[in-house]
Amino acid sequence: MRSRIMRALAMLILVALMGMPVLTAVASPQGTSDAGAESMAEKTAEIYVKRITIFVNHTLRIAENHNITLPSDLEEKVNTTLTLLAWARANLSTNVTLAVELATKASIEFAPVADYVWNNLPSDVKKEMQARAMEIVINKRIEMLTKLEEKLRMAQNLSGVNMSRLIEAINITIAKLEEAKHLLEQGNITGARIIMAKALKEAKHEVRISYRVVYKEAWKCASLNILTLKLVDHVFRLADAINRTIQAVNETGNVSEDIIAGLAARNRALYNMAVRILERYPAPENTSDPVYTTLEEIVAALNTSQMYLDLAVNASEAGNPAWVETNLTLALDVLVQALNETKNLQMPLHALKRAEKAVHIMERIRSRMEHMRASKYAAISIMLDRKFEHLQRMYERYQNGMIPEWRIRAVFTAEKLELEQLKASLPPDTPEWLIEKIDSIIQWIDTHMP
Repeated sequence: MRSRIMRALAMLILVALMGMPVLTAVASPQGTSDAGAESMAEKTAEIYVKRITIFVNHTLRIAENHNITLPSDLEEKVNTTLTLLAWARANLSTNVTLAVELATKASIEFAPVADYVWNNLPSDVKKEMQARAMEIVINKRIEMLTKLEEKLRMAQNLSGVNMSRLIEAINITIAKLEEAKHLLEQGNITGARIIMAKALKEAKHEVRISYRVVYKEAWKCASLNILTLKLVDHVFRLADAINRTIQAVNETGNVSEDIIAGLAARNRALYNMAVRILERYPAPENTSDPVYTTLEEIVAALNTSQMYLDLAVNASEAGNPAWVETNLTLALDVLVQALNETKNLQMPLHALKRAEKAVHIMERIRSRMEHMRASKYAAISIMLDRKFEHLQRMYERYQNGMIPEWRIRAVFTAEKLELEQLKASLPPDTPEWLIEKIDSIIQWIDTHMP
């Protein structure tokens, strides 16, 4: 009985959720434009409420399309569910905890309705719905992973970071999902579900580990590029200022001491900036890396030009314009020579845009993965609703003498252990309200344990 009800509810949830617009919004970068301003708890709550709403509306649509008339008691549950969901949506922006509580009540209230609809569907319709739901899931997964692979290859080309391990893990997963899709086309729904679950489970760990490594390296590489290229741009502007100062000395025979001192101060600030970049980003394994080599050359050039600019400051204070011009010229020559070495890197504008684009791509991927985590937490919350509703039903049957004490104790003990293991496995960014939901179900089990 338990497995039948759980399978029925699970299939209705699949049909209602996997093919609806909310999944598209979760999977697309456009749907995460404001995600950075929200906490994980708020994002998860919003997805959770949306998914329950879609589940309810789609289930009712299925009932209508197949002429399934609900009994009066279930009609009352539908009205209560819709009211609770309206309150939940109204509280999303002001009280996340209350919104989740209301949506949870709605989810549990609606479960008997979903069970009734599923059990009254013709068998051929059930099979068709199962196949369609699985097809939507597989296609969405393949589409999402394919887009992710394209973005990673683009980021690899832009940043130079080796992403082959992550791309390989994604391609293996896509191949297995295609295999599951082939089985589904042959009518083997069970085989397709097993292959899909196995593919995603095997890929999960590898993708997570390799993505962290890739993201860290890509961010490091792109950041180094951006910092170096912006430093080059600053040095170019400094060299231009020195050149204009030399022209002024030639034309007027003198120049303000403050101007010379300002050039020396700018040079010193750029040198300190360059040294900090070197300290922050140790030398790469490839010691001939053009960006890192450029950075080292810029540091050496700024160190030398600083010496000449300090001498120019001293000459200016001593009222010796000839030595001012000489030392400024020497400083300019050193900087121009260093800048000439950057031409092969297409600096500064073109390479800067490439590096910034690589960072942007990685940020979008990370944002998408964060939204996927929020979606996963929302799915866990819905699973907890189904579990709690089932436990409540079992307890009512036990009270009515339909289930023996030994069985209810065995089920409650197993469910409690499963919930404790789930709680222990959740990562640090899990919303607090989800942890509290798990704790409340565990507490309910303890309170109602025979």
